[in-house]
Amino acid sequence: MPVGLGYAEPVAIEIAIDDFARSVRRWSALIGAEPTVRDYTDTGRRRARYTARSFAQMDLVEAGIEVAAGDTRLTLFVPDLQTHVDAVARAGGVTERLESGDFLLPARFANGVDVVFTARRPKAYGQPMIALPYVLDITVTSIRASAAIWDAIMGVEGTYTSRETDSAGQFDMRHYVTAGECHAIGLMEIQDGLFIKRDSLGSSHRFVQRTRGEGTVCLGFIFKEGLDAHIAALSEKDRDVLIFEEPRSYQMGRNNMSHADQTGGVSVVIAQHFAGWDGDPRGAKVEPA
Repeated sequence: MPVGLGYAEPVAIEIAIDDFARSVRRWSALIGAEPTVRDYTDTGRRRARYTARSFAQMDLVEAGIEVAAGDTRLTLFVPDLQTHVDAVARAGGVTERLESGDFLLPARFANGVDVVFTARRPKAYGQPMIALPYVLDITVTSIRASAAIWDAIMGVEGTYTSRETDSAGQFDMRHYVTAGECHAIGLMEIQDGLFIKRDSLGSSHRFVQRTRGEGTVCLGFIFKEGLDAHIAALSEKDRDVLIFEEPRSYQMGRNNMSHADQTGGVSVVIAQHFAGWDGDPRGAKVEPA
C-alpha cells in the first residue's frame, strides 16, 4: 500500500444513500462488516457508521429531499491547513471556515463532492473492518477541466492512469495518490458515444450523469486475500447484487461490483490485488490522449 506517499490523507467520508435500510444491509454484506454505530445526524437523518484503517469514520446517511443519493462529503487531513486552503483558493476554489475551525470546499467546486480540510483526526468507533476502503472514484464531465482544482485539493499532481486499470477498459482516468492507508482518489470520464452495457462500472457512471451530473460513482474495498471465498459466502440475494458472475481481471487484480442503483446511488467495488502490486496509481501511468 502506498502509505505516506501522498500529501492529503482521507480520514472520513459521508455518503448519502437512498432506500436506506436495504442499501445499508447490502453494503454491509458486500464489504463484510456491520456498522459500529447506528444513530442520527444533527439534521435527523439515519446514519450507519463504519470504521476502517483508512477512514476512521465511514458514514452512510439517509438521502432525502435536501440531500440527494450519492451526495458525498470527503474529509482530508492536511499537515498545514492554512497553506493548503490558500493553494485551493489560487486554483479557483472558495472555501468556507466552519465553526470547528475546519474549511469546507463546497461541492460546486469539486465535481459534486464536498471536501473538508482538517488538522484534527476524527475519532474512530470500534474495530476497523477487514476490507480496506482504498479508492474513491468520481464521475466528472471533463478531467482536463477538473485537474487543476483536484491537484490543489490533494496537494499532489494527479496521474493519468491506464484504461487497463478498469476491468471494462472504458474510462479515461486521473488518480491522486493519498497519504495514509487509502490508495487514491480518482477522476473518471467516458467519451460521449461509447456503447455501455449494464455489467460495467461505466453503467454506474452513466447513472450518475443522469441523476446528478457529476459526483461519487464508486467506493472500492480491497480484500487482502480470499475475495472468491468472501463472494461465495454471500447469500444468494446479496450475491445477485454483484453485476459479474465472477470477478473480472484488470491491471492490478480482480474485482466485482454492484450497480449504483442497487446500493443507494453509489457502486460498491470489492477487489483483490495481484501479489506485488503496491497500490500506487503512478505505477499505471499513461500520457493523456
